[in-house]
Amino acid sequence: MDSIFGKQGDNMVKISIISLIYKSKKYADFIYESVNKYTPMIRTGHAEFFFVANDATEELIEHLVKRGYKFIINNNEKRTPEELFNSGYGEPEYMQYVYKGYNKGITSASGDIVVLVNSDNCFSPDWLENLLKYLGPDSIITSHLVERNHPEHGIFPDASYCDFGNSPKNFDETGFLKFVEQKKVTGLTKGGAYMPCAVFKKNAIKVGLYPEGNLAGKSFKDVVEFGDQNFYRKLSNIGVQHFTSLDSIVYHFKEGEKDEDVPIVENSIPLKRYYKQPNYFPLKSIKIQNLDNYEFLTVDNTPIFFKIMKNNFISLKNFFNSAIIKMKNF
Repeated sequence: MDSIFGKQGDNMVKISIISLIYKSKKYADFIYESVNKYTPMIRTGHAEFFFVANDATEELIEHLVKRGYKFIINNNEKRTPEELFNSGYGEPEYMQYVYKGYNKGITSASGDIVVLVNSDNCFSPDWLENLLKYLGPDSIITSHLVERNHPEHGIFPDASYCDFGNSPKNFDETGFLKFVEQKKVTGLTKGGAYMPCAVFKKNAIKVGLYPEGNLAGKSFKDVVEFGDQNFYRKLSNIGVQHFTSLDSIVYHFKEGEKDEDVPIVENSIPLKRYYKQPNYFPLKSIKIQNLDNYEFLTVDNTPIFFKIMKNNFISLKNFFNSAIIKMKNF
């Protein structure tokens, strides 16, 4: 059995917070400080935070030991694109290592609840508490992401757009925390981004964890389902539904573990991407005549579409003639 290096005394641990890391000492220090700063349950012993040193460099391992950070080591068997495709997986090749790393973290966790985060996330007050208060055996709860507009990857469709920097070096923490206080609201919305997420460990194991890569179709380049989509779909199949907490807000640099800062795109705006849900921000929750599960989409605070349940849209001009809308400020 793998052991977690670092301080002992995990008998009270109920929640395990897990981040992958493989090369960047800068990001290891940043996320460790951020998650500990805004997660008092770590200090009380009810939660643990540890890294999965995932195919990590020797320099990074030495740094983790020197700093006294908890971590487990996960070294992955390398498979070629041909070998991956023969096993049913598609591009990119590196995703096999990402999903295997998170699977190792889940199975090694001390807590009954696992919380998966990215190494380039930045946290805010009550982010964890506001995940856990909605979590049950029939749900997986994700944080509401805030992202800058990445020049190549744009913005995840279910994230909010705001630019607070692209690395630990230029992160505007004060600005981000002001944004959080202005925008967070108690409540849930169906679906959302895939990480950070909180889920019961037994549910993750029951569905077979993440697949070992994105699922391929007719060729290695033909991806028919991403690994995180597959994981969430398998959870849904056993009755575990995906919701986003509107008051657990986390910033995402969206740069992975880059060792050097990348240029900030001036005057960036959200990029349109072809997903099921239109890329309009921010997302506003509403209630209509005591009916739940409605969502309101805006651009620059201008109403664009009214969303009923999943992906059915109707014109607001027609809708306003037949209903009274009470909007929450988010």
